[in-house]
Amino acid sequence: MKSGAVFHATMAFVAAFTLVVSALRAPAAADPSAAPRIVTLRQALEIATSKNPQVRQQQFAVSASAGDSVTAALHPNPQLQLNGDALDFENNQFVNGQTKQYGASLAIPLELGGKRARRIASASLSVDSNVIAVHETRRQVALQAAGAWLDALSARLALDLAAKAKIIADSTVRVNEFRLERQDISATELTRTKISAQQYDLQLADAERQVASSERALATLLNITDSVEVNESDDWAWTPPPFDSALAFAESQRSDARLSRAAIAAADAGIALQKANAAPGMSISGDYMMSQGVPLYGVSLDVELPLFSRNQGEIRKAYVQKDLAVFSDSALRIQLRNELTAAFNEYETKKASLDKSRTIIEMSEQVLNTVEYSYRSGNTTILDLFDAQNTWYGARQSYNEALVDFKRAAVQLCIAIGDIRPMTNNPQ
Repeated sequence: MKSGAVFHATMAFVAAFTLVVSALRAPAAADPSAAPRIVTLRQALEIATSKNPQVRQQQFAVSASAGDSVTAALHPNPQLQLNGDALDFENNQFVNGQTKQYGASLAIPLELGGKRARRIASASLSVDSNVIAVHETRRQVALQAAGAWLDALSARLALDLAAKAKIIADSTVRVNEFRLERQDISATELTRTKISAQQYDLQLADAERQVASSERALATLLNITDSVEVNESDDWAWTPPPFDSALAFAESQRSDARLSRAAIAAADAGIALQKANAAPGMSISGDYMMSQGVPLYGVSLDVELPLFSRNQGEIRKAYVQKDLAVFSDSALRIQLRNELTAAFNEYETKKASLDKSRTIIEMSEQVLNTVEYSYRSGNTTILDLFDAQNTWYGARQSYNEALVDFKRAAVQLCIAIGDIRPMTNNPQ
């Protein structure tokens, strides 16, 4: 090879090598015209837990149950009875006739056995349960939103990787085109590098579709009409507490555990209410009657005789509901412990995998740089170059997956403990 050709080939290699190194270090460029709404994980959860329709629906249920409390506190309405037994219309003696008989009775129901107090207590517990259910809905929505955000992050990372690989492949094509002009390589070798670049074109297009689909799904879950884009530089991190502390917090404060205890309290209140409802109905009334010009006054007491129905069926059903609530609470405690154990194990496993992936990605980049230099110097084959590129691509892909999996494990552990405050600015 002539000295001029060597000089030009060397300069082309230096330029291409610089471009490759920049591609490895720089993220893919975004389209500025789209102007999407950039959201971090924390922002996504804050939006979801406040705007998601499931949360809003549960908040409406709280308002509705507050209406039940108002109803429970109401006293029974009094009853007014008017009667006319003998009205002398024929002789026009309705007002002054001596044969008229008419009267009125005002009855006031009396609730015995503490029925009203039991109704109020039961309705109040229903409101409390619905308030707790809002927190449980937020917890479940936070898990869904975090999953959607991480899916979008995974798609973004895949897009960046495909874009970087495309830059590397394109730079290799440009160098080989120059080398072919200098007759340093064969036309077949150039064709093979072009085929490799075209394959990355397909991966890039597929990655773009995945990004668009995942970010649309995230926007739908957040219940917003703006286009969104995940913030790839989001550095959300969280250190979990010790297992015993996490378990104690989950058993006492996690919303589904609180709901379970609320169900037991509601069942107790239901038993008390049904027992109160077994008390016989009673009403006292004041009577007035005009009989043939003589006014009559009286007081009467109406009492239901509980000879047959004493609300036995409803009382029995209330006890069964209490047994069910206690059984469900016991099962939830076992489930909660197992869930936390699995979440802690998953977190530690994914953390170790991420640490290993960091080391592998550094090694693969060093190998790729070395093989790139050797290939463009004519000291190795294109097969070695392709193998190094594939190794780097696979290592970077594994690292991206490990990063997303670790973040997902951290989110799931945080939500399994039952405290989403580390992921949001919401104190509740």
